[in-house]
Parts: sequence; C-alpha cells; structure tokens
Amino acid sequence: MREEGLIMNSKNDHKDKMKMSAKNKKIMTVILAVIFVAFAVRIGINLLSSKEEEADNSIPVSVMTAEETGFEEYIEIFGTAKPERESVIVPKIPATVEKINVKPGQSVKKGDVLFVMSTEDIDSQLKQAEAGYEIAENNSRNASGAASEQQLQQLKAAMESARINYEDARVNYDRMKTLYESGGVSKKDFEQIENGLALLKTQYETAKKSHDLYVQEIKPISSNIAQAQLKQAEAGYESAKKQHDDMIVRADIDGEIGVSKIEVGKIAGAQGVAMTVVDYRKIVLDLWVTEENVARISDNSVCKVKFDVLPEREFNARIEGVGASVDPASGLYQVKLSVDNSSTLIKPGMYASIKIFDKAIDNAITLPTDTVIRDGEESYVFVLDSDGKAQKRKVTSGADNGEVLVISSGLKAGEKVIFRGQDYLDDGDSVRVVTE
Repeated sequence: MREEGLIMNSKNDHKDKMKMSAKNKKIMTVILAVIFVAFAVRIGINLLSSKEEEADNSIPVSVMTAEETGFEEYIEIFGTAKPERESVIVPKIPATVEKINVKPGQSVKKGDVLFVMSTEDIDSQLKQAEAGYEIAENNSRNASGAASEQQLQQLKAAMESARINYEDARVNYDRMKTLYESGGVSKKDFEQIENGLALLKTQYETAKKSHDLYVQEIKPISSNIAQAQLKQAEAGYESAKKQHDDMIVRADIDGEIGVSKIEVGKIAGAQGVAMTVVDYRKIVLDLWVTEENVARISDNSVCKVKFDVLPEREFNARIEGVGASVDPASGLYQVKLSVDNSSTLIKPGMYASIKIFDKAIDNAITLPTDTVIRDGEESYVFVLDSDGKAQKRKVTSGADNGEVLVISSGLKAGEKVIFRGQDYLDDGDSVRVVTE
C-alpha cells in the first residue's frame, strides 16, 4: 500500500511539472512577440525618418530684397573725449589747508573760493613790506615836496643876496677907482676895495653854482632815488600782498570740480596738483588719421559721434582743424573735432566712435559688407531663383563704408539675396528660407 501511495504521488508531481512547463512557454511566446513588435516599430520609425531626411536636404538660409537706397561713405575713427578747457590748480606756495569749500562734481564760477590755506608764515613778511613801503613813500614825498622846495628857496635867496652885495661892491669899486686915479684915494685903500670886490664876486659865483647844481642835478637825483626806492618798496609790498592773497585759492574758469587731492590740516602744493576745474560744455576729440584719409576731410565735413556708454545717442561734431603736416613719430595727421555738450551727458575720458562723411550716392543698391563673398579678384553673391535654389552671381562692388557696400553691377533691385548661410552654398543648391 505504501509503495502504491508513493507511486501515485510521483505521478502527480510529474503532471504538475508538465503544467508549469506549458505555462512558461506561453509567457515566453508573449514576451518574444512584444519584443518583435517593438523592434518592428523602431525599424519603421527609422525608415520613415530616413525617407523624410532624403525628401528634405535643403539648406536653411536668410534672404533680403535688394533695394535702391541712399549711400554715405565715411571714415570711421576712434578717440577719447576731453574737455575743451581744464584748469589745473597748483598752489604757488605750499601751505597748510585750513578750509575746503568745494567737492568733486560741484559746479563753480570763475572767482569762487575753492579752498583757503594758512597765512601764518606770510603775515610777518607782509607787515615788513608794508612798513618799508610807507617809509619810501614818505621819503619820495619829501624829495619832491615842501622840504625840497624850502631848500631851493634858501639857495636862491643866498644867491640873490650874494649878487646884490657883489653889484653894490662893483659900483663902489668903480667910484674908488676914479678917485684912486686922480690921487684922491691911497693905493692901500684901493687895494682893499679891490680885494673886497673879488671876494664878493667869488661868494656870488659860489652861491649861484650851489643853486644851479641843486636845480639841475641834486634835486632830480634825490627825487629819482626816492622814486626808485618807492617803486622797489611798492613791488615788495605788492609781492607780499599777492602771496598773502594766493593763500585764498579761487577758480579761474567756470566749470565743475574734476578731482580734489587736498585735506584740511595737510599741506597743499608740495605734491603738485591740488584740484582741477573742468569746463566740458564743449568736448574736443583729438584724432590721428592716415595720409589717405586726411585728404578726404575738410572743414565742412559732416561728423557723427557715438559713445560706448551712450549707445542710444548720436552727437553732431564740428571740424576745428586739420593738421597741415605729418607727425614724424607716427606718420599720421592730427584732426581736431568739437562736440557741443550743453547736456553734460558726455564726460571726459569716454570712448567714442567717430564717423566723418565725405561722399553720398543716391539710388544705390547696397548690401551688408559680409554678404559679398570674395574669391581672389572676384566677388559674388547668392540670389534666390524662382525654383527656390541658390544661384551664384558675380558682382562688382564699389564704395564701402565698413558696414554696407555699393553693388555697381551684377544685381538688380527687387532680387532676393541670401545674406545668411551663403558661406555653405554651391551654385544650384536647394535652400529653405527661414527668415526674410
């Protein structure tokens, strides 16, 4: 019985295993079918994509319509803005700063006090110079005033008195001479009279010489010396006064404070520049151009200026001067421009692009410069034909301003020109317009 039971169990296990094997086969069949379908779908997609790619092998391009427009040829130069006038403030005498009245960016007028320096070292010099001037002034006044006139009158009176005495003595001498010749007067008495006359004559001549010397030489010399001394003393006083006044530093032009390098309590002047006052209501641009370009510039040339930091603004500029000779160091010519800066938008040091126009052409066909392809000596463009294909077209270019150029021949107004993607084309290539 036991053996029969074992045999029965063995048969049942075999049946169960057979059932499991059949089930697994069905599952594997389903999995394989799914994989096959997925593979087939993938192949189908790849084939479809390949066919689509084979169907559209055109090259994407951008086109523009050639039109007749006005053309302006210009020279483009770069430069840096600087103010027309700039005052550099350097104290004439180094001294300690006591007060500062302004700060960078502040507007000032000519004569406004910028800062004040100590006058301690100059005050004593000014007082001495003032005292010396007063003394010299008094001496000059005396040399040409009442004292001088009084001395002159004294000398004149002495001369006149000596003359009268001499004239009286001569009259007496003539009378005594007659008496002496007639024997009425002794020889001794006559000789005394004669000697007296000679003495009075000498006294008169001496007094006259003193008077004349004073009038002709002494008085003028004294006056000239006094005047010279006065002028010297005056110059010394004015110099000391100016030094004293220079301690109050003022603006010498209208403008704005550019930089300030001073501090209260520190010495100004020893280190050079203390302040700058900048008048940038007019901006100047110093440019340097080649020999070829300078011939294209005149006083009447139209100039347009744009600054990197002000990209939305364009300013008119005026030619102030064109250098007549070349700079030997650079081989370039100087051109000076001015720009009205009443708006004060332009600041010194801003970098500028300047266009100087010298030629204008009406009704010209123009293209962006990089649209034209150069091949040795030849130039060509690609135009779009009616079949949507790129047609290589030889053209002749004319004037070029760096942005656009004039097409002199080979292209008509209204034709579609490929301006982007042309570098990848061959004549007859199919193209697909993506932008127009």
